[in-house]
Amino acid sequence: MRISFKQTDDGSSNEIFVNDFHVGLVRIDVWSGKWKLKPNFTLGFYAKDNVLKEKYDSAYKAGKALVRLYHDTTRYRYEEDVFEDTQDIDMRDIFKSFHIP
Repeated sequence: MRISFKQTDDGSSNEIFVNDFHVGLVRIDVWSGKWKLKPNFTLGFYAKDNVLKEKYDSAYKAGKALVRLYHDTTRYRYEEDVFEDTQDIDMRDIFKSFHIP
């Protein structure tokens, strides 16, 4: 996995790429001097409250956190897709095999 950072023209944010895919950007808050995440992908409900409120000391740390979040989110989404593609089980066939006297 190749991670790359591209500083924007105004210098207040960095675009983050994973294997040439734009996952979002990290932006500095000029008042606090801390960096925040701005993902370019859909987050789960839990992440919106917890992860987006966190602040980081550098663009590098924030970028790494954004990539970790992207990796965890896409892996979870992949597992959800696997469950959606499975076929339903008809439990009536299973219970027919039991013989109750």
